[in-house]
Amino acid sequence: MAQAFTKITDPGFAEPHSGLRDQLLNAVADIAPCLEANRLPMEAQRGPTAEVVSAMRQAGLLDLRVPAALDGYEADLTLYGDVTEQVAYHNFAAGWCLMLYADNAGVAGANLLPEGLRILMPDGRMPPICGGGGGRIGELVAVEGGYRATGHWTYGSGIPQAEWTLVMAAEQPEDGAPPVPRMIFLPTRALEIEDNWHVLGLKGSGSSDFRAKDVFVPEELCFPVGQAPRRGGPLYKLGFLGFLSLCIPPLMIGLGQRVLDDMAKLAASKVRGHAKKTPLAYRGVFQSFLGEADIRLKAVRALSRATGDRLVRDIAATGKSSPENEVEARAVGAYCARQVVSIVTDVVGYAGGEGIQAGHRFEMALRDANAAVTHIILNNSAYENHAEFMMQLPDASVSF
Repeated sequence: MAQAFTKITDPGFAEPHSGLRDQLLNAVADIAPCLEANRLPMEAQRGPTAEVVSAMRQAGLLDLRVPAALDGYEADLTLYGDVTEQVAYHNFAAGWCLMLYADNAGVAGANLLPEGLRILMPDGRMPPICGGGGGRIGELVAVEGGYRATGHWTYGSGIPQAEWTLVMAAEQPEDGAPPVPRMIFLPTRALEIEDNWHVLGLKGSGSSDFRAKDVFVPEELCFPVGQAPRRGGPLYKLGFLGFLSLCIPPLMIGLGQRVLDDMAKLAASKVRGHAKKTPLAYRGVFQSFLGEADIRLKAVRALSRATGDRLVRDIAATGKSSPENEVEARAVGAYCARQVVSIVTDVVGYAGGEGIQAGHRFEMALRDANAAVTHIILNNSAYENHAEFMMQLPDASVSF
């Protein structure tokens, strides 16, 4: 299993890091058998397996978003997309968990003081960090050395194997002023994880609700929402939408690419029709679908990568991320994801009864794709918000 790689020492965005890209994709190829073997076990236990998380960590994938100053990869959105797409190609739920682990590791690395990082990563390596929270805000009570945190949060993707969990919480000032929200890192072992992830798709992500009751959080493991990053390049100046919106499309594209590849192989032996039995591979209607679907997938991949590249380049040039760009990135993510849902749905139709068997790659892909597009980042309001900025409406603002 690949473990040691050349880190980015000059995290610029003018040229792709082709050598690093090859190393990371080789690392994914090394753990592909593990990802494949754990697809059904993750589905059955409704959460990531320890084997998969250990493999991704040993392969260095949890360091994708970690700043170069901390010996991380500080991967731009194109490199990040290339790597996570390949993980999702083999195991979509594993890719989903990696997205959260890598993003939260990046947030920690960019924002925590050195004292907080020493607590979080005593061995010098980023642990699996769950995120989510469903936009809920917990309660903080100031005590000596930090806070006591209480709250109920949702959508803890990857939490069954996470060592830490990142959520939002706020202290209510005594003078009646508005609460000041903070991002806080809670030890997962101190949380109550609810067994309520009984869902249509993305079962293997283990995105359960979780609770904290009077859990101590050192001041070093907190930082105010919206603070300027302490380290890292333009990537860490992205807003919430910019940081997250283009993370899901590569996963969806990886899922779509896998079902197309598998369907192309199946077509030679799949016979359709009663009066005139014809291999699917020789039916014009299927050939037209497969050819178009391949181009559609390539198009959304190019759109996603180009949008991410422009986001980061604009930040490098201006020093900040504009709301127009962030909102457009969300709309791009929603569009890419829905294109994949359409492709996967059609593949299942061509595969017929074989493809709808429980546990079949196509059956799982159909459920996982439809579950993924329920994410708030990908819902239809993304298009509305983008249109508000296109028309320069006076009350246009970033919204969900």
